[in-house]
Amino acid sequence: MEIEAKFAIPDAAVFHALQAPTRLGPFSLTNAHIRHVHDTYLDTPDRMLYQSGYGFRHREQEGGWLMTLKQIGGVEGALRRREELELALPEACPPAAWPPSPLRSRVLELIGEQVVRPLFTLDQTRIVRNVTAQERDIVELSLDEVHLTAPQRVEIFFTLEAELLPAGTEAELHTLIDLVQREWGLEPEQESKLARAATFFGLDMSDLPPCHQGI
Repeated sequence: MEIEAKFAIPDAAVFHALQAPTRLGPFSLTNAHIRHVHDTYLDTPDRMLYQSGYGFRHREQEGGWLMTLKQIGGVEGALRRREELELALPEACPPAAWPPSPLRSRVLELIGEQVVRPLFTLDQTRIVRNVTAQERDIVELSLDEVHLTAPQRVEIFFTLEAELLPAGTEAELHTLIDLVQREWGLEPEQESKLARAATFFGLDMSDLPPCHQGI
């Protein structure tokens, strides 16, 4: 189960300004490290995963690929609470060739013998810090600069994600949400990266269920 909050960052100036604070209310922020992320979102030709309420992607990472199936929806203001299944692989391959795992079982349950194909890719630069309280890392805070690229077109947007870590509590995450809105002036992100990219790349999602927020 993933529990996180998402906020919209209005522009590059605010994005860069938010990299400076070392505290937020009673919480401390650790030193930042940078991650460059390349994601490819996939589905069957008839969007079977999406219509079943899931987003599916593979992420290039050192040593292989991280496959992620994430439930769509579960949005309450800035807060998102949804099922997330992941599997690390040394190389990309069809779901039927994955080793036994909860992710393999769920994907095959949803798509049967259908194949998954790329929908689109997006690139992110992530400025990642942990939020700490009483020497506990309670939340992973990510400032994301997201790039969507098509022939002769580029869209760049910015988000803040705050994912609850095992040592944190939901009460602490709610306190953090209030602080982000009050002290940093950010509003909840209303559109998911999946939905925003689908619009950018001209994918027709109009016949799919209205639960696309939050990937």
